[in-house]
Amino acid sequence: MRKSAKRSITVKIILDANIFVSAVFGGIPAQAVVRALREDAWISSDIQKELYSLSHPLSKRLSPEKLKIWNEEFLPLIAGMKVAEVSHSLHLSRDPKDDMYLSPAKTVSADFLVTGDLDLLSITKEKLKTVGLERLSIVTPRVFLERAKK
Repeated sequence: MRKSAKRSITVKIILDANIFVSAVFGGIPAQAVVRALREDAWISSDIQKELYSLSHPLSKRLSPEKLKIWNEEFLPLIAGMKVAEVSHSLHLSRDPKDDMYLSPAKTVSADFLVTGDLDLLSITKEKLKTVGLERLSIVTPRVFLERAKK
């Protein structure tokens, strides 16, 4: 009798910049970042630029310990993520700045967009389907962790 080979299903994830910043403080956002990086986390050059540009503003808001975590732990992780080559932009969110997360999600056929942004979280499945994002779930870090366990 042959044993059936277990297939590992790759889950593709886009992380919003706000999740990285929140992850500096630990807790659920940090767990979500770690889990996403264990799976198949993607970023676009626009998201990467946004994250790199946060170092200066964060230096005024974070404690020296948290800023050190951002600079020494998170920036290297961001630099090592897979970069989606986005060929066209989607325009779906109430906040046009949030569309930069939807375009790479379509490019890589992402399963999850993990965010705390209410504008992104309010986009319905029906609206996502109209632009070919039927497999995408836009979720909070907590929901991502719950669904990723399955």
